[in-house]
Amino acid sequence: MPTLISWGIPVFFPGTTQEVIDLGLHAYEISRASGLWTSLKVVTPVADGSGLVRTGDFDPVLPDVEDEGGRSSPRCE
Repeated sequence: MPTLISWGIPVFFPGTTQEVIDLGLHAYEISRASGLWTSLKVVTPVADGSGLVRTGDFDPVLPDVEDEGGRSSPRCE
């Protein structure tokens, strides 16, 4: 993980099954908005565990991105 941090790659570290979903979606949206890589570190108890998760209520707030003097949306419409 020190290598990822030294390269400036955000590391998300979920502690529960629900956080795997929530932080995974945030990591995906951050990557789409910035064009950079993100990482998700999942430890054995979380990876081998099980549980119930909420789905369907994720609504990220995406920033407007400056691109060569113009404004654009990071989403592909």
